[in-house]
This record gives sequence, C-alpha cells and structure tokens, in this order.
Amino acid sequence: MAFASGQEIKIIHKSDSIPNIKERGLSFIHEKTDLDSYHLVGTVQVVASNFNEVVNGLQSSANDFSANAFKLKNFTNKNESISVTMDLYAVSLKDLEQNNSHGETNVLYFLGNDSRTQKFKINREKIILESDKFFRYEIPKGEKIKINKGGFTGMTVYHQWVQDQPVIFYALGSGNVSTSQSNGTTLNIGFNTGKFIELKGDLAYLYLNLNQATEKL
Repeated sequence: MAFASGQEIKIIHKSDSIPNIKERGLSFIHEKTDLDSYHLVGTVQVVASNFNEVVNGLQSSANDFSANAFKLKNFTNKNESISVTMDLYAVSLKDLEQNNSHGETNVLYFLGNDSRTQKFKINREKIILESDKFFRYEIPKGEKIKINKGGFTGMTVYHQWVQDQPVIFYALGSGNVSTSQSNGTTLNIGFNTGKFIELKGDLAYLYLNLNQATEKL
C-alpha cells in the first residue's frame, strides 16, 4: 500500500519484468483494442476523494511502473470515496496508434462543472449542460460549426469535419477539471468561468467513463 498527496494506492499486481519502451505519455486503452501484444506491467487500485487525486495516483503509478498506457477495470463511488482499479501497460508506438484508431472521430464532448449549470450555443442551438454531466455532439460531415459561450464578451471556437479527426473534449465553467501543465498531461481543478478548456483526450476518456459509471450506480 502506498500513499501520495491525498490518495491511497494499492498495488494488486506487479510484473517481474518491464520492457524498455521509448514511447512516453499515458494513453487510454479502448474496449475494442486487442491486448495480445500489450505487456501488462501492473494493476493498481487508487482510492481518493475526487477525480484529480485519482489522476495523480494513476500518473504516479505509471511512472513507478514505467507504463505508458492504462485500461479501466472497475470503479466504485460511495461514501464520498472513489475507488478505481486500472491495468497498466508498456506499449509500442505501433500498438498505441492502433489503439487510437478505435476512438471516436469528429465528435465533441462538453463536460459540465461540479457546481452549476452551464449554457452555450452550437451554431444557433442553445445547449444547457447540468452540473457533473456531459454533452456529446457529432460534427456533421462537410460542415463547419461555431461554438460560443458568454456571447460577445465570452469565447468562441470553430470546428469543421475532417476525415478521421480524433475526439475533442472541452470542460466548461469553474470548479471542474482542466489542464494544469503546458504539456496537457495533468487534469486539475480550477479555471475561469466563460471559457472552453480543451482537455487531453486520454485522461478525459477516463473522466468520461467514470462519469458514465457513476450515472449507472
């Protein structure tokens, strides 16, 4: 059992051998991905009070195991405690590219904050995003869309359909997750209301999966 700044990390399994993988980062492994060529380096359980601490525990474990990919195994959320079990893998660049091909394309996800309802527009359509919910939008083929939050004094972003364009995640409002480092490898709490904050896809996929799992509880 290990402890690191607000979370409890339990090592369930650790491989005796860890391959030397040059590819760094931390990739989310999709359900459709074939794991036959993936090297399992360990399994960890992170228990924390919020998503940020889960991510910190995941990143700390990945560094300790020299892992560059993770797969969500199971998740519980009760008594204000989040417990997430994840497999950690060492994966080649070729396999990572194959895994990424299983992600959605030309899709935008908007993640609501944890304190209040958010409002924004896609073209002229008004969207109301409740606290701790998400909104999925698929960009129509061949079209360009305009997204605005806050009117003339707010923020506007544009997207258009591009062949095989990876999914894009945005966080809205204050008190939610956002990138806290310039390389976008960490999600953390706190950013300005009225803006769209683009999130690193791999960790945002984890957030989305935990959000969906919570709704089913």
